[in-house]
Parts: sequence; structure tokens; C-alpha cells
Amino acid sequence: MQQPTCELVREGQRTYLQLRLPGVRTREMDSRQLQLQAYQQTRDRDLPRPYSPHLPPARWQESSAAWAAVAVVVSQEEEALTLQLPIGEAQQTSDFALALNIGYQLEAERELIHRTCFVLRDLRIATERGVRLPAQGRFTLDAVETLPSGTGKAPFWLFTREEMATVDD
Repeated sequence: MQQPTCELVREGQRTYLQLRLPGVRTREMDSRQLQLQAYQQTRDRDLPRPYSPHLPPARWQESSAAWAAVAVVVSQEEEALTLQLPIGEAQQTSDFALALNIGYQLEAERELIHRTCFVLRDLRIATERGVRLPAQGRFTLDAVETLPSGTGKAPFWLFTREEMATVDD
């Protein structure tokens, strides 16, 4: 069985994660129980606290619904399901990290769910003399066995095509 793949893609001003699920045709998406568990790393910057030279600790925040809502199907009906998850300019900070667990039924009528985890920690942005230099291109993320500590407890978000964002042609 071919495993799902995930790439960080930066083309010009666009930055997104591209998930490709070779075991699912695009037209089968809704019948294969597509599920997402997503956690975004954040810092509690708004908490009132006495002056401290240290940043507040980073923590993982469950964000499955938000990421499912911005996901866009970019594959044709008979192709392997390919989703793009845009990463906005405001999200592209040194604190940004995203942990994903994507799941789907191996076959439409069977209960067996195949799951694959990916963790994005490096947005490939260098800073030189205070200027951000985002690297252009495609960068493959390796699948990981488990999500980071402090994640994985939330239920999976089942999502269907009609709930997703659409591509404006």
C-alpha cells in the first residue's frame, strides 16, 4: 500500500502543505471517512504576567476544524486525493508548528482506518540582517509514528467535500 505524503510548498507568495493520499481517489473522498486531527503550536502572549525576559511556553492547541475548513481539494476525480492547506503570512512565525494525523478507511465498506502523522516544525525561513528570506520550492515531510507529547487526545474531525474551501478558478 502506498503511504500518504506531505510536502511544504512555497511558490511565490503562496505557502501551503500538500497532502496526497494515494489510497483514495478524489471521487471516493466522502465515502472513505476522511478524518483529520490537527494541532497548532501557540504561545500565550496575552496572559498578564510580570516582566520576564523569557517567552511564554509553547503549547499545542487542537485546531482540526479550522484546518479542515481551509483545506482545498486540488486533484481531479480519478486521481489520488490531493489536499492543500494554506499557511497564511501571519501564521509564518518562528513559533509556528503543525502536527497532523490524517486518517481514512482502507476500503469504503470496512471499518479499518489507515492513519498517518506528519509534524511541520520548520517553515524554511531564514533571517539575514532582520530580513526574512523564505525558501522557495517543495520540501518533503517524513511521516512520524506519533504526534508530539500533549496532542492526540481530541476526537478526529470527519470532513466532507462540501465543508471544505473551494479553489477559485
